[in-house]
Parts: sequence; structure tokens; C-alpha cells
Amino acid sequence: MVTWEKQGTEVKTRYTVEYITSKKDWQRVCDGNHPAPWELYQAKRFDSLDDALTFYLVRFFDEGTFDVKLFEQIDVDGDQVREAYIEPSGCVLDGIRSVIDCDMRNRMNKAEDRLEKAEKELDKYQRFISHYKFWDRFNTFEDGE
Repeated sequence: MVTWEKQGTEVKTRYTVEYITSKKDWQRVCDGNHPAPWELYQAKRFDSLDDALTFYLVRFFDEGTFDVKLFEQIDVDGDQVREAYIEPSGCVLDGIRSVIDCDMRNRMNKAEDRLEKAEKELDKYQRFISHYKFWDRFNTFEDGE
């Protein structure tokens, strides 16, 4: 995407996602035991905001990520003219979380329903086997003999 163009001028926008996935490093950041905590972050650079934002959101919702930050850097003719921290507003992230939570609740409810049905079926089969005293035959079948 070109937002501004001038003959003979090169404008480049880059996005950097910095994140911590190490519990030890995160603890060092929180405790203030590291003189330069930004050195503990892993970094991934992108030329595309779409790719950077996708990676950021994956890291944001990943349980293994302790912290994640997104930065935009604009260079004009090789000189950095702007670096900014980008953070989606709380309502955006809350909206995404609520959709994910709702979807997960629906999936869990369906899984619980299937589990309940399977447990009822298993109980019915076990009662059938017990009623007709087929446990010896069942065990022989289960052992592959």
C-alpha cells in the first residue's frame, strides 16, 4: 500500500511484533531483574500490516505467550521518521474474545452432550453384557482370541 509518494523519495513502512514465550524471561521482566527487558523479547518483522496483525492476534490469544507488542516504523529515504506502538482498543480485543468464548462454549456444550450420550450407551451395553453373563465372551473378543 502506498500512502504518500514523491518522485525520488523512498517511503517504507515496517511492522514488528515483539513477544515473550519463555516463562523465565517473562518473570525476569516482571521482577525488573533485567537491565534491558526489551532484549528478552523475540521479534518478527513484516512489510504487511495484514500479516503483522494476524501474527499479533495469534500470539495475543496463544496461552504460551506472556506478552506481545506491535510496532509500526516508517522510514523516509532510509531515515526513521516515526515509530509507534500499536494496540487495538480494548473493545476490539474484548469483541474477539467474546466471539471465541461463545464459540468455545458452544463446542464444549456439544462435546458434553455427545459424552453424555456415549456414557448412556456404554452403561446400556455394560448392563446388557452383565444381564446375559457375556463378560467372559466379551473379554475373549477384546483380547483378540
